[in-house]
Amino acid sequence: MSRTFPAASYRRLVEDWLQRTEGPAFGQVSRMGAVRVRPDGSTAAAIGTVLTDISRPAHSVVCLVDVPSGAMRTLHLEPQCLGWAGDRLLIGSGDSVLVCDEDGHPVHRITTPGRVEHLTGSPSGGRLLAVTSPSQDEHYDVAPAGGDGGDGPLAYTDDPQRPRELVLVEAASGQSRTLDLRGRDVWEAEWIDEDRIVAIMSDRAGEGAWYAAYLAVIDTRDGSVDVRYDPVDGRQLSHPVGLGRHLLVIESISSDRGVVAGDVVCVDDAGSSTRLDTDGVDVSCLMRAGDRVGYVGLRGLTTVVGGIDVSAATCTRLWAGPETLSGFTPMGDIDVDGRVHGVMESFTRYPRLVRIEPGRVRTTHDLRHPGADAYLAAGQTAMEVSWRAPDGLEIQGIVVLPAGPGPFPLLLNVHGGPVAAWRNRWGIANGNRHPYVGLLAEQGYASLYVNPRGSHGRGQDFIDRVRGDMLGKDVDDLLSGIDHLIGQGLVDGSRVAVTGNSYGGLMSAWLAATTDRFAAAIATSPVTDFISQHYTSDIPEFDELFLRDDITAPGNAYHARSPLTHVAGARTPTMLTAGLLDKTTPADQAVMFHQALRRQGVPTSLVLYPRQGHGIAGFPDTADFLPRMLAWLGRHLKNEAE
Repeated sequence: MSRTFPAASYRRLVEDWLQRTEGPAFGQVSRMGAVRVRPDGSTAAAIGTVLTDISRPAHSVVCLVDVPSGAMRTLHLEPQCLGWAGDRLLIGSGDSVLVCDEDGHPVHRITTPGRVEHLTGSPSGGRLLAVTSPSQDEHYDVAPAGGDGGDGPLAYTDDPQRPRELVLVEAASGQSRTLDLRGRDVWEAEWIDEDRIVAIMSDRAGEGAWYAAYLAVIDTRDGSVDVRYDPVDGRQLSHPVGLGRHLLVIESISSDRGVVAGDVVCVDDAGSSTRLDTDGVDVSCLMRAGDRVGYVGLRGLTTVVGGIDVSAATCTRLWAGPETLSGFTPMGDIDVDGRVHGVMESFTRYPRLVRIEPGRVRTTHDLRHPGADAYLAAGQTAMEVSWRAPDGLEIQGIVVLPAGPGPFPLLLNVHGGPVAAWRNRWGIANGNRHPYVGLLAEQGYASLYVNPRGSHGRGQDFIDRVRGDMLGKDVDDLLSGIDHLIGQGLVDGSRVAVTGNSYGGLMSAWLAATTDRFAAAIATSPVTDFISQHYTSDIPEFDELFLRDDITAPGNAYHARSPLTHVAGARTPTMLTAGLLDKTTPADQAVMFHQALRRQGVPTSLVLYPRQGHGIAGFPDTADFLPRMLAWLGRHLKNEAE
């Protein structure tokens, strides 16, 4: 097995950049997310990331921030999710729930029937619920890729998967019980009152079942389930909230669980539903504390924070601006006084914990360190851009330009999804992947981040335009954006590359196979053949939703919209990467495209990461990927020798 690596100069360059931009924060919390605020607003808890070296993975800690003073302390308790039950801190760690006192000292450790994915306390703080996911090594969709590392046979069953479960815990005593939901799966759940829970559920288990989930009320006294709302037009649900007689939930066409933004639907106890007027905001987060309900979302490239009067079914804006709240989509949490807490960032502002009040943002704890100044020292700038696609639809995006005069070589970065959105983030962060636009700018590359049709922030009609036409007019949205920058003299049209992860990887492979516009492509975790993708992915419902065709029909979209179908015409040098743990777009998708290109003489490279799943996240693999990316761009956009 080859471990061929790019030239030493690229390794040294990246190592130097990472030491300058990350090194000053080694050993301390440099990132923060999953913010949960104590109901009274006095303490914010978050999961912090501590990096000690680029040669080893970071580790997670619990961050407890005193909101009035900004003082922070850390707890080394291996968190994966957080919550509050009154003044008790809740920590999900592996297959356990830790109930801690207000100082963060564990009082109870409750063993659960699976990995804890979500925690929340009842309105009184006397009870808590945990959503847990069982390990199922006997099911191919969820078993670890490659098994347990042994050399024995790997055998998988066709039995139904076991569902997620709800565990109820008495906060004071630590006594727990698991609700019998009769085989239903629970995706998200929140308390309505001391006895009822509002939940997003499906009738079967398995990741793909989420695409057909519904809104229900669970009575914790007997486990009975009352279905209250089925989404319309094949849409998906997220962030359920219950207050009195009303239930709220986000509804949207969605490509990924955990990446949902759209309409807010209000359902009363009679079963009638109303869509709230959010003033054009695609809401990505609903939250409740006491009788206060808040929201966060996107309107175009603007992040909006607001409150909801549930009884009047009205929304009021609290704050809006070009900065954004961190998360795969903008996220926050609310206290009983209606103040919203979260991690705020922008292209020029390092992430910081904030409290948002009407018309005001107050920094609670600033994570900025000297590496942030080093990141910006190259003088790169970001600006919002917009243009008209060939059919007249307005498309928005963000372009990052290096210092100095253009035209510049360009890397088009396509977001995942297709239902997602680029925002004004530090380094234009992409989920949990390392933000590297500053590295590109130092090397003289411009970067373009486009929100094509299908993206968040423009309403359901804009999103719906990609269903049934993925790799259709969304392609025109991207290419016309490049043309717009060329027309402004900012970009050299002969030196353009494309990259992206997941849907972005699919698009990168598609453009490499079907156009001659690109000097290079870098496709990470791509789909390249929809037929094999459908039968090997853990979410075949995804392609059913977005291709909207019958996989068994002759001449179907599964064939026509697969990059591999068109690879005979490919001439674009293409680097591909994949994680061997990826069950969403399995590594074979990258392997097939690489082999097809190689056999017809197109320059290609394939890198498989044994520790990675869907995308390249964390270290040391990021420190391996970045030099490879620069080497590929240098070779094909700057004619640099390997």
